[in-house]
Amino acid sequence: MIHHLLEEIISDSLSESTSQKVKRILGYTSHIMSCYQNIAVFDDKENELHPGSSPIEFELYTFITSIVNQCRAYADTRQIKLNINKDFSYISCRVDEITMTAALQCLLNKMIEATPCKGCINMDVSHSIKHWNLQITNGPECRQSHKKMLSFISTFMLIHYCGSLQIIKKIIRLHGGKLIGSYHGRSITLRVTVPINGYCNTIQCPEVVPPVMKDDKIIRPDKKQHHILLVMADTELSNYLHKAFSILFRITLLENPEQILHFSGDRLPDIIVIDETVNGIRGKEICSKIKSNTSMVHIPVILLISNNDNGSYLAHADCGVDKLEPRAINICRLKMDIQILINKHERIMKLLEKNLSDNLPSPTAKSEEDALFINKVNKLLEKNLSTESYTVDMLSADMGMCRTKFYTKIKEITDKTPTEYMHYFKMNKAKILLVTQQYTVTEIATFLGFCNAKYFGKRFKKFYKVPPTQYIKEVF
Repeated sequence: MIHHLLEEIISDSLSESTSQKVKRILGYTSHIMSCYQNIAVFDDKENELHPGSSPIEFELYTFITSIVNQCRAYADTRQIKLNINKDFSYISCRVDEITMTAALQCLLNKMIEATPCKGCINMDVSHSIKHWNLQITNGPECRQSHKKMLSFISTFMLIHYCGSLQIIKKIIRLHGGKLIGSYHGRSITLRVTVPINGYCNTIQCPEVVPPVMKDDKIIRPDKKQHHILLVMADTELSNYLHKAFSILFRITLLENPEQILHFSGDRLPDIIVIDETVNGIRGKEICSKIKSNTSMVHIPVILLISNNDNGSYLAHADCGVDKLEPRAINICRLKMDIQILINKHERIMKLLEKNLSDNLPSPTAKSEEDALFINKVNKLLEKNLSTESYTVDMLSADMGMCRTKFYTKIKEITDKTPTEYMHYFKMNKAKILLVTQQYTVTEIATFLGFCNAKYFGKRFKKFYKVPPTQYIKEVF
């Protein structure tokens, strides 16, 4: 209710100074609502996590940073500076996202409340082989070795400094972790330790099927591995992604983007993930090069970007990228987006296989010479697709034949006249381009050499009995 009243007040005519103050309060109330809305999923009486929740894989530092950023609005109201540090590059952890986020938000908010105005809170993220750690300190006296300082705080001291931490401790304990701490004067240190693999007392974590080794090679149980091409020169990031993906996918790393077009045939990846900059070359330029190559244009591309603002997204609108992802990796979402794009691409390919030759004449090549002839015709038609005035006379001339001889030859092989075959070829190409869902009707019309989209739509409807937009709806 308070939040809605503030929104009504700020919509009225206020002075600049008053408006800024109200906006500050509004931001604070929004933050409080965000911080505490997830805590209801924890049922204290049942002593278990919310049914249906499950551990999710995150990049540890990205996960902790996202929580800290959500608490900055509250810290700013008290002019408290939040610093976060780490002693590693990248590592994955598994937690119940909703409950652990709520617990750490509440813990950090209590530290903010216990810290004097204009103070500073330092957070150190670290990990061992089996656990990850978050140490939160609000004073320089506490930045000593945690091995000497950390001990269990008495219930009295917990309440005195930070209020009751009982529910937070319970959530952490249900993840198989613990919360300990120490104090020195008004300075407090709290340390959270949680298993990396997401152990929970009440949750059956999803089982990851390990890879099978055969002849020193990794074989997936389903005998099919999708191929991911990582185009990046950041060794720490590429090593992390390689480790995170290698159980599910076959990985190839390419550090030299100049070699991107050297992939062909069976070596073509199912999806390409490109870093924002690779050896001085911008990722959007690499993406544009891929999408301009006829043998690779169909491959889905994910581009990692540092800034997640609207301007950064708009700046990449013309490079043909299929998905933009923040460079601050959310590994769970990245895996899901990769799988979604691969599934979509495979679905399109199956549709193309099913519908590709429905309306094309079936060549009846009686010899290798006939096969070479029709292949040459197709290559010339492909080359001149966007040429509106490309005629039968021009095609026969390019084939090095007179019109009459060319007419007889193509009629014999395809049972279609040259004009009919050229039309069939264009309509089939139109269908392929529509099914890929990468081009608008206007772009396809231009690409196929039609004078405008309206005329193209008319010819398409006459051929397939439905307009282009309706065709896509029926196919999918």
